[in-house]
Amino acid sequence: MNFFQIIASINSIGSTVIPTEPTNPTAQIINPVSSDFAYTLYDREDIGFNRRSAFAVLKITTDANSLNVSYYSPLADANYTLDAIVSVYDDLWNYVGSINPDNATGKFTKSIDLSGVDFRTYYFVEAGNTHNGTNDFKGTSITKIEAATGTIGMLTIPKSTNRIVAIGDSISVGDGSTQNSKYGWEIRLRDALRVNDWSITSEGWGAAYTLGMFSTATRQQEGADRAIAEFTGATGRKVIIWVLGTNDFGYIVGDPTAVGIASASLWDKAYAQDNEIEVIVLTPIYRTNQDTLNSGGWVLNDYRSALTNEANSRAFVRVYDGEPVVSVGNYTDNVHPNNTGHQQISDYIQSIL
Repeated sequence: MNFFQIIASINSIGSTVIPTEPTNPTAQIINPVSSDFAYTLYDREDIGFNRRSAFAVLKITTDANSLNVSYYSPLADANYTLDAIVSVYDDLWNYVGSINPDNATGKFTKSIDLSGVDFRTYYFVEAGNTHNGTNDFKGTSITKIEAATGTIGMLTIPKSTNRIVAIGDSISVGDGSTQNSKYGWEIRLRDALRVNDWSITSEGWGAAYTLGMFSTATRQQEGADRAIAEFTGATGRKVIIWVLGTNDFGYIVGDPTAVGIASASLWDKAYAQDNEIEVIVLTPIYRTNQDTLNSGGWVLNDYRSALTNEANSRAFVRVYDGEPVVSVGNYTDNVHPNNTGHQQISDYIQSIL
């Protein structure tokens, strides 16, 4: 075994693999596909591009001072332009800048300026996403990055020891913040936990609700399978964080008992495949209309109780009351937290992990 084989062997030990990509690439253009992105459960084909989970991450290296980024963003209509922003970070995860989609459909190309000399590493974090039917979503998807001068290449993001799959709705993908891919609670929690080798992958989108996403045994099994696939190879903790349920109260009204049963079915299907997983349930956070009867005659506490009852009957599930997590003044509307509110969710989840 020569020196380089020994180094490769050492690098492969443990839960993470050190990338072997060249640090000085020679290409001027990259065309990333979903498998090049970390922290994504999805690869759904659309016209001209494939859709991924919210907050999927692409790692690149370049010596260019400017990059032209091509993307599709059907999410970026008048209501969701803030949700659609792609954030760019340097190798230490310091914020560098953003790609701000226009209020229009189709493929667009925008440039981002970068400082420094020689080859540097950057992370592109795709934005939040929103519903496209009862169990589908749409978001911002990068299809090409071109080095205006110099060259560019893609790098692999090693799998983490400890992994989280967060199953939720618009709050889970950062809605209400001024920039989902910078201030959403999953992004803030990623930043806080990264030093301890944790990752967070999003399973959710805006306007998602339990009886739409997971209305059948087949969909419940598919959701469990996606989580298990993300946990494969993890040598540390494997955690499903369940933050879904508020839209069953206030968007597409569902029976709380049915919501609880559907949720628990997914938990059970995941646990049946891997009895080392943990499920943490955070019941719906405060809403200004939470005590007003919905069209089915239920209040939000009925949904909290249904989730709590199902969680308490399973030893591998822990449940926490989400109502007091976000301070009442830290909302942008009747349900979505502002930047500070998202930080409060991140801080709380970190405290209970």
